[in-house]
Amino acid sequence: MVTGIGLAAPPAAAAQSLSLTVSRWLPAPHVSDYRIGVSRTSLGPLVLFPMGQVLLGGGGMTLVGVGFDAALRPVAGWPGYLIGGISGGFLDLDRSSGVGLWRSGSIGVGAEILRLGSLGALAAEGRYQSLGGRGDRGLSIGLRLGSRVVRPTSPRVGRPKAGTAAATVEFALNAMGTPYQWGGSGGNGFDCSGLIQFAYGKAGVSLPRRSVDQAATGHGVGRSQSDLRAGDVLVFSADPGGPVSHVGLYIGDGRFIHSASGGVQISELSTADPIGQWWFQRWISTRRVIE
Repeated sequence: MVTGIGLAAPPAAAAQSLSLTVSRWLPAPHVSDYRIGVSRTSLGPLVLFPMGQVLLGGGGMTLVGVGFDAALRPVAGWPGYLIGGISGGFLDLDRSSGVGLWRSGSIGVGAEILRLGSLGALAAEGRYQSLGGRGDRGLSIGLRLGSRVVRPTSPRVGRPKAGTAAATVEFALNAMGTPYQWGGSGGNGFDCSGLIQFAYGKAGVSLPRRSVDQAATGHGVGRSQSDLRAGDVLVFSADPGGPVSHVGLYIGDGRFIHSASGGVQISELSTADPIGQWWFQRWISTRRVIE
């Protein structure tokens, strides 16, 4: 039986993250594999997770080392990805000296099965793994909880002209990962209306500072997603039908960017996704500032 637990921290401005993977080799020697990633680097569609690793097996095998996982999404928009990793170390605690060189490699596939808002996502992974020098190898199944392996795709806005909705979206996306700061409008953090004012301001359009005033800017647009355009300001209330409490910027494909408790992030307007449904139920109006 495979079990997994984990913790995650929301991305920060430097794209730092935390993820924990727990997996179990199915055939003998029944190795339990624990990996904790402390940061994340992206090279286009390739995401690298430097990590520490502990392998526990029968006969008192305890291996401690470091390495990295690499995840590659072959098709944009898919929840699935290819996963591989290499690791090694000098700590072999089942030896009398506690020292012994070991190395490990793995390759397999994974898929995100549940999005968890600022906590990232829960993903299932299957790998073929081997332990060099010991001859141990086998298939493993595990769970990863933490920063998203499959990163949301951003609309390609190219180099838009100043004063356009596309320019506003681009400047907002450039702030991805910035921490939430109440009253923040740039520098070290944003609150929700601060991000909207910042993005529009960088694009050459002046907006009021408060979310309640932004909710009265421009003209109203219907709540049907088919009516939305990238750059529209989405207005939310803490309780369905209540007063304005939050704003976000629509970026297309049913998604919007906003600054919430996990910092600047992308969320969905969806009745199918648990997190997206929460936002959808509190979406009360839409304002179009730029035609």
